[in-house]
Amino acid sequence: MGVNKNIDKIFREGLRESENNTVFNENEWDLLEKRLDKAENNKRIFFWLKTASGIAAILVLGFVLWQLPLGKQSAESIPGSNKDITQNKKVIKEHNQSGDQLVKSLDTKTKAVTEPVQKPPKEGLLTFNENPSFSFDSTNANVAIMVPNESKKELFADQRSPSLIVDSGRLSSIVKNKDDRYAFEHKNKRPVTDRLVLSFSVAPALNGVNNFKNPDLGGDIGMLLTYKMSEKWSLTSGAIYAKMLYSTGFENYNPNSQYRFKYAPSNVNADCRALDIPLNINYTVFNKKNNKIGLTAGLSSYLMLKENYNFVYDYPNPSYPQSYEIRNKNQHWLGVVNLQASYERKINSNVGIGIQPFVKIPIENIGYSQVKLKTVGVAVNLNFNLGPSKSKKK
Repeated sequence: MGVNKNIDKIFREGLRESENNTVFNENEWDLLEKRLDKAENNKRIFFWLKTASGIAAILVLGFVLWQLPLGKQSAESIPGSNKDITQNKKVIKEHNQSGDQLVKSLDTKTKAVTEPVQKPPKEGLLTFNENPSFSFDSTNANVAIMVPNESKKELFADQRSPSLIVDSGRLSSIVKNKDDRYAFEHKNKRPVTDRLVLSFSVAPALNGVNNFKNPDLGGDIGMLLTYKMSEKWSLTSGAIYAKMLYSTGFENYNPNSQYRFKYAPSNVNADCRALDIPLNINYTVFNKKNNKIGLTAGLSSYLMLKENYNFVYDYPNPSYPQSYEIRNKNQHWLGVVNLQASYERKINSNVGIGIQPFVKIPIENIGYSQVKLKTVGVAVNLNFNLGPSKSKKK
């Protein structure tokens, strides 16, 4: 038991001494951190150095491999070189009296013969002063190309391509056909102004309520704009100032009013001014030379500017109401059907004159008087194409 107590005592004292000797020193920890950071930085520098060296080596190797074939490739390895030509082609060179060069290429299989080629003005410069063209020989597996060079009059061949012979001839026609095809594909892609027609219209018109048994003469004047959607179809809108005069029996006069006449008039004479805004679609039935015939259907909106109503009595009396006027109170949006036919005669490419019979049928009651006001007339139109004239286009 005594021995065990001595051992415990020895260990206890030894641990106290180690605790007393272990003193925290901040400077020593700072030195240790610096050493660790230095080692880590060295590893990073070494890693990036290896990476950069590898990339540089790959770039140098790629550059060398890219340059070597261009520098070391011999003329014998190029397809179509003199060695290959002599095995497949026989070239006969002749000169006529005018000094033109005549080269005939005779193929051992198809005996394709080239046409005369004019000598170029400069050595080594390929020019086509006589409209060169291309011709193909699909039966032969070779391609023959004339090179107009004074110092190197050779015929190159490629075993993998169909036969191609460059001669003097029809290149200009090929370019022209390409331009014609481009024009055909873009003939409908015209500027918006080429599709617009501006029209000035004047029309005497007859107005009647319910029918035209006792019509009154009025008139329209206005300006219209037509947009051509195609050769056959077009849209028209604009603004027309309409003078609408009519007479009707008092039984047709049905205003939305609480006023009641003590003595009922026998007739009502109306003088109405309105702004007519049409929205029409047109179809061209006939269009040949300078004559055009078309049909039109659409709707009109009436904006009533001024309405004046005069009352007629069988037994006049100054004490009776004589007239009534109202301004800017009634609008009828798309309340009238338009039906028209038209004939136009062209004066020149940009100007035409036409006549247009028309009828307007209301689908709702019109004005303060709430009448079924119908209109029929004939308009005279002066039309201007807003696009450039054909002479200017040329």
